[in-house]
Amino acid sequence: MLPDITKIINSDILKKKVSETLKKFKPEALGYSKKEFDKTKIKFPELYEEHFKEICKWASSIPFIDLAKPKKTNDSTIELIIASDIVQFNNGKPVKIQEADILNSEDNILLVGAPGAGKTTTLKRLILKHLSNFQSADYGGLPILVRLRDIPADTPLFKYILNIFNIDSFYKTVVYEKTVKKTNKKTGEITKNTIKEEKLELFVGEVPIRNFAVNFLNQVQCVLMLDGFDELNQSVKADTLREIENVGLKLHHSKILMTVRKSELNKVINNFTSYEIAPLTLNQVKEISQKWLTNHLGFLEELQKKPYKDLANRPIFLTFLLILFEKYSYLPTQPSEIYEDATYLILKEWDEHRDIIRHSNYTDFNTRKKLKFISELSYLLTYKIKQKVFSTKDLEFIYSEISDKYDLPTNEMKKVVSEIESHTGIIVESSYRNFEFSHLSIQEFLCAKHLVNLPYSQDTIKYFLEYPEPLAIAICISGEPSIWFSNLILNNSFSIAKFERNKLEYQSSLNKLLNRLIIESPLFKISKELGFSFFYLITNLYHVRFFKSILNQWFQYKGIKESLSLILKECEVKNTLRGSYLVNRKNPVPSPYFIDIPIFGELPEIFIEELINKKLIKIDSNIVV
Repeated sequence: MLPDITKIINSDILKKKVSETLKKFKPEALGYSKKEFDKTKIKFPELYEEHFKEICKWASSIPFIDLAKPKKTNDSTIELIIASDIVQFNNGKPVKIQEADILNSEDNILLVGAPGAGKTTTLKRLILKHLSNFQSADYGGLPILVRLRDIPADTPLFKYILNIFNIDSFYKTVVYEKTVKKTNKKTGEITKNTIKEEKLELFVGEVPIRNFAVNFLNQVQCVLMLDGFDELNQSVKADTLREIENVGLKLHHSKILMTVRKSELNKVINNFTSYEIAPLTLNQVKEISQKWLTNHLGFLEELQKKPYKDLANRPIFLTFLLILFEKYSYLPTQPSEIYEDATYLILKEWDEHRDIIRHSNYTDFNTRKKLKFISELSYLLTYKIKQKVFSTKDLEFIYSEISDKYDLPTNEMKKVVSEIESHTGIIVESSYRNFEFSHLSIQEFLCAKHLVNLPYSQDTIKYFLEYPEPLAIAICISGEPSIWFSNLILNNSFSIAKFERNKLEYQSSLNKLLNRLIIESPLFKISKELGFSFFYLITNLYHVRFFKSILNQWFQYKGIKESLSLILKECEVKNTLRGSYLVNRKNPVPSPYFIDIPIFGELPEIFIEELINKKLIKIDSNIVV
């Protein structure tokens, strides 16, 4: 049972813990002037108490599109299966790591999972469990929480953290000297030149901010909890990860606990231990549904009849299903309908509770129109304003840009924006006058819903590189997912050769797209276009380390083998005798779609052999039949 945190907030326990922390503060360890040190020491108790209350409020509830009010973390969640490797087995069963093991570990920890796997909810549970031990001598340190989506793109992470405690930092010009060697091609003589470079760097007093942050965190002896690395602005992710890694290496009396989507991790982060959240088991689905529903047996019976029953192993997906079943007593037919039905339900509820309709000139602003409006709102926030957290001012700006399309009067902008903030359940207040979508997956779905109706353009390439997840969902909810996917992968503008200069960025985005697609489970139809798309991906990227696993997964996906066998029957193949087959199309026929059909490539033999074993193809004199 998770603790009642009101007892901690309203007692002297917190003051005592803060007082104990302050006794350990040493100005010389911080590299701080006595005047500034004394100022920080005086302000720290009040500022930390305020931060602590925010942590408690955030951790104690789940504001996830529950149409009346947020659910309590205590009442609506369970402990998930967490392991250092979810494919690691002990006598056929996953090796489970308890939430308490994570809290008791002295390591810096990455809590990894798929979108909607329960990373943030698990972090909330960890905070509450951490606080339940708050009175003991070995409670593990004061919690400090940073929701990474809250950080503006122009504010470095550790500046943001120090701002919580009113510790000022400023930019200072630092001059670096480096020696450049130059060789004379004719004489072979080597000359050395010293070049001076100026850089703007952040300082606290006379101490570089990274050093100060390390010293400060070690003095506080805290658990620094960073939620949602994947929700950082794309432009600062690489630098922020480098800073987190560098600081993590130097923490001795504190530790970092960070949540991150699995698709964001293409490298090992030094001095961090990764734990992954496993999909829900059937017993966990039963346990959660029992917490949510009176008729949980009826829900489980209905779920077993659906083609997407396996997708209920994602907490976010299961939550959508529970909300829909609670309201309608039945479940949608296809997975692509579930996001839409859930958001439609929320907006319909908004209709029933709103009174603006009785006092305005736009009674035709019905639920379907609202869905389009809020989808475009999400699209503009995601790709134009590029914010996960946004202000009333941001919403008012977007309203002024698109209100004409929906016949909404500009003179009622503040009223409509206020209603969006107050009544939709899709958007929730994250801090004073700042808002966010109640779950990132909802923002991504709504963005995709608008995106799928836009023509393909240069912007599509930009969106793919910046944030490919909404594109993955757009593929799933489109009329023809296999064609939409092929038009993206085989479009001339997306040719791998065109991304030679930013190859790693392209590969990272494509990896995220393919990973998200397999999670969302698109209903691909068997087609030559789909076959050519995977032929192109396999022949060009199978040799890249982090693509091997995902392409092997895709090869087992429904319709992929059949689509690949369709195109191979138009080809000649030749065994290279080095673990692959050369594949050449005999009579290339153009596609009716605006895509570039690959003519030849080298396919690893494991793919050809499995198609032969499945009797989908056979090879006769280098001809596939």
